[in-house]
Order: sequence, then structure tokens, then C-alpha cells
Amino acid sequence: MNAEYNLEITQEVTNHFNRLLNNDEAVNSEVTIYEIQLMLNKLKTTEQENYVKDHIAPLENMLQMFIDNQWSLSLNTKKYLLAAFSYLTENDDLIPDDTPVIGLLDDCIVIDIVAEKIEKELINYSQFSQSRSIYAKNQSFSTDDWSKIKKIESTSSRRNRRNKALSHSRLRRSRVSFL
Repeated sequence: MNAEYNLEITQEVTNHFNRLLNNDEAVNSEVTIYEIQLMLNKLKTTEQENYVKDHIAPLENMLQMFIDNQWSLSLNTKKYLLAAFSYLTENDDLIPDDTPVIGLLDDCIVIDIVAEKIEKELINYSQFSQSRSIYAKNQSFSTDDWSKIKKIESTSSRRNRRNKALSHSRLRRSRVSFL
């Protein structure tokens, strides 16, 4: 028997998780990163609910962004991500992780909240990673390199649009019709 449930996350729930994530408790980053990597490996190698599977890639992206030495995160984002990773690795959190079917629901809510809060930085990191894979070719690639490439691509894109518009306007003027 398959059942489908819809869950609406209220502002009160979001506020509750934000308070947890803005906690200033000291977190051992090395241990937390190691534990989140173990958790990701377990999630990828065991059968999971679809809603959990949908949260693996965003969590991996957050982790990659956090550990990438060539990407610089603000101190606030680092603290926020560490708090999230710490929460996610707790087995006995709001809903104990070993609770059948819904055990990772609160963890997925945390992933959603964090992804929304740092969405722009995740998008920038994704673009940075793509540029690095294209242009770096096993060489060092910094955010400065990425900024230069973005500027060049932006200029090139504007030039191409302008040239395309000019060529279309010339085509329209060169058409002659005889009645």
C-alpha cells in the first residue's frame, strides 16, 4: 500500500530550525565533516524514501562548497553550515533518524532551510565549479580566475547579442519586394 503525504512547513517550524542553526555552540569541524561524509555514503548506498533521495545532491553540494579550499565562504556561512551538518549527524534529533519512514524528515527540512538561506552562494559555487572544470585542466583555479572569466564571458555575450541584432536589422533592410 503506497500512501502519499503532504507536509506544510509553517513559519513557526522554519523559525524553530533557524534558531537551532544559529546556535553559537562550538562544533569540531573535522569530526563533523567526517561524520557528514559517512552519513552521505550511507544515504547513497542504502534504500531511502524518495524525499530523502531528493536531498542527497543538495547536501553534497553544500559539503563540497564547505570543504573546497579554492572557494572562500564567509564566516557566517561556515558557522551556519557547520551547525546544519552537526544537526544532521545527530541520530537523536527532533525525529530520531531510526524512526521508520519519517526519521530523516527533520533532516530534510534542515537541508531545505539551509539551501534556501545560502541559495545565491550555492549557485555561485556551482558556476565556479563548472568554470573550473572547463578552464582549469588540473591546474590551480581561484575565485579571481573565475571572476575574470565571468567578465570575459559577459562581454562576449553582450557583443554576440549586439552583432546578432545588427545582422538581423541589415537583413530586414536588404529585403526588397516588387509588386
